Amino acid sequence: MSAFLVDEIHINLIVTAAIDLGLVANLPPANDGVTITDANAEAFGRMLWAENARSVAYRYPRDEQSAEVAGYRFRRYPPLTPHAAAKIIAAYNYQACETPDYDETPTAYAVAAFAPLLPVYSGANERPEFARIPWGIDDENAARKCFANQTPPATAATIAKMANFAREGQGEQTRA
Repeated sequence: MSAFLVDEIHINLIVTAAIDLGLVANLPPANDGVTITDANAEAFGRMLWAENARSVAYRYPRDEQSAEVAGYRFRRYPPLTPHAAAKIIAAYNYQACETPDYDETPTAYAVAAFAPLLPVYSGANERPEFARIPWGIDDENAARKCFANQTPPATAATIAKMANFAREGQGEQTRA
């Protein structure tokens, strides 16, 4: 397996999706389940990016990524399509899971909490709604492919309904 540090844009898109979906995650230092909002977005994004850097450092011990992560600043993006959110989270998870204890980290629990809120992503059967989203988002043009407002109106209405349903249905069993 290989790993790379995802771009800050990629982290910002994940955090934007977490806010829009009302994701509940454990944030250090208390590790209490909190809803991700604009107020704690930077802490959530920093936690995600730090875990990704830890994964890369474990896989490639000579690489140093911590300075870049320390400078993280959240930037809000427009709402993402559920398919885009699913793919960027799957890509992130693939890059962040190299450490032996990853499955027990707050980051892994947060990533898992997205699962009931999004369509299933499977790289083995690339459907058009997933195929148009790059595996790693590293520039603004790639980010724009993820936005719900870039889809036809009927699709955007369906996405809005799915997001509302997901927010209303997120209960104790989906908390990370």
